[in-house]
Amino acid sequence: MDARRLTLNLACFSTMLAIVGCAAPLGKLPDPFASKAKAAETAKAAEGSGTSITQAGYDAPSDGAKPGVSIADPAAEEKPSLWRRTQDTLSTKNLKKQFKTMTGKAPDEGVAKTLYTEGHELFKAQKYEEAGEKFAEAAERWPDSLLEEDALFMQGEAYFFADSYHDSRIAFDTLVKKYENSRHLDRVTARQFAIGRFWDAKGQEHSMLAPNFFDKTRPWFDTHGNGIKVYENIRLSDPTGPLADDALMAQSTAYFLDNRFEDAAYHYELIRKDYASSEHQKQAHLLGLQAYLNSYQGPQYDPTPLNKAEKLADQTIKNFGHTLSDDRPRLYQAQETVRAQIAEREYDLAEYYRRLDYNRAARAHYANVMRDYPDTKFAELAKQRMVETENLPPEPPDHFPWLTKWLSRTQQ
Repeated sequence: MDARRLTLNLACFSTMLAIVGCAAPLGKLPDPFASKAKAAETAKAAEGSGTSITQAGYDAPSDGAKPGVSIADPAAEEKPSLWRRTQDTLSTKNLKKQFKTMTGKAPDEGVAKTLYTEGHELFKAQKYEEAGEKFAEAAERWPDSLLEEDALFMQGEAYFFADSYHDSRIAFDTLVKKYENSRHLDRVTARQFAIGRFWDAKGQEHSMLAPNFFDKTRPWFDTHGNGIKVYENIRLSDPTGPLADDALMAQSTAYFLDNRFEDAAYHYELIRKDYASSEHQKQAHLLGLQAYLNSYQGPQYDPTPLNKAEKLADQTIKNFGHTLSDDRPRLYQAQETVRAQIAEREYDLAEYYRRLDYNRAARAHYANVMRDYPDTKFAELAKQRMVETENLPPEPPDHFPWLTKWLSRTQQ
């Protein structure tokens, strides 16, 4: 009984060794996930014969090469693992390619040229919808080529003349994204700008959340927001183009009219910094100043918009003072508003210290208001407070002197 069990165990063990490649009779199954097995074999063959570089040398003939792993030995090259091969096979790109092959839409230059020619004929016949479909199919049948670039452009053109502005925008966006330096870029940006202007104006008549099912000139949702997005795409895709500053100005003004003053101020600032020679510089200064003032929320909030408005007002007078006519009174009024609000912040800080009975600190801020902003109403209010706090103790009484003494000792 024990002998038969031992024989059975030995047979099972031999089978296991053969499966993992350790037994010679059944051969070796390679590990598809690593190349360590091959490296182990070559290392074992090199044992006892020295280093391969010193043994064979670079001039040794290939037939009589001594054991060792050569730098260019194909056996030493690592093959892709099973997981990597499976992942590549099941990738979206390969699956899409296989699907096109199965459905008879594999890349074919001849077919693409034929479709492109048919699209041109339909375009000449003013059958723009049908032409757009032909150009779209031509681009798909011969990707990554000059023909695809032209087909995408003509697809956008066809849908533009068919008043299908949403489809036209998609075609143009695809073209600009895939061919950043396309020779059609100037014409594309002109078409995109026209679409953006149309959607910007049309969007004022429609709610952002109202779906669009019947008007092919508009996108599915948020016509106005899509118009602003088109402006942004023009600037990003062609930042040095002839319409980049126009698109940025249109985007800034759209934000301003939507009461999104922080966004408007930021984009007006981009015009002033990045497009110094733009014809919109004057308006970017004036409207940017107003956007800063409108985005300021009061003395209890961030003073950054107010500080920027003060600097921009001085800069506007310096750069455009000689060209201002009707806008000059408005600019001076904005300056007075900025000064009044800065004075209000200083006065509000003084009031904060006065309420806490830190009268010395409060009087210091009242004095700042009287000295720096004497032409504001807060200077008179500060003067009254100075009289009221003249004989008051500089600081509140210390109700816990032992605690104050202990804290000062620990901080030494």
